[in-house]
Amino acid sequence: MNDYQRTALIDCTGIYTIEEFFQRYLDSTNPRFSANFGRNLDALWDAIEGGGPGCPVDFDHLHFINLQQFVDELGGPDSPWYQALRRVARDATHVKVTLSLGGTS
Repeated sequence: MNDYQRTALIDCTGIYTIEEFFQRYLDSTNPRFSANFGRNLDALWDAIEGGGPGCPVDFDHLHFINLQQFVDELGGPDSPWYQALRRVARDATHVKVTLSLGGTS
C-alpha cells in the first residue's frame, strides 16, 4: 500500500517558463504563506523539507505530470534546472516528489 495518502497532482501541461511552473505548484497545492514563497528550487526545497513558505501542508506527495513540453523548453532532460529538480525529487524525505514527463505513470 502507498504510504503517501495525500497526493497533489500537478499537471504541467502548457507550462513554458519557470515562473509558470511555480505558479502551477502554488495553484495546485494552496500552500501556507504562498505570498512569501521564493519561486525557485531553493524555496521549494525549504518548503518541502523545512516547512518554510510554500509548504504544502495538505499533501505529503507532489506528483508533477506532463513535464515533457516544459523540459524541452528548458533545453531537454539534461538542462541544469531540470537536473536540479530531479535532485530535489530524489533527495526529498518529508514530502515525496515524483516527476513524470508524460501523464501519471
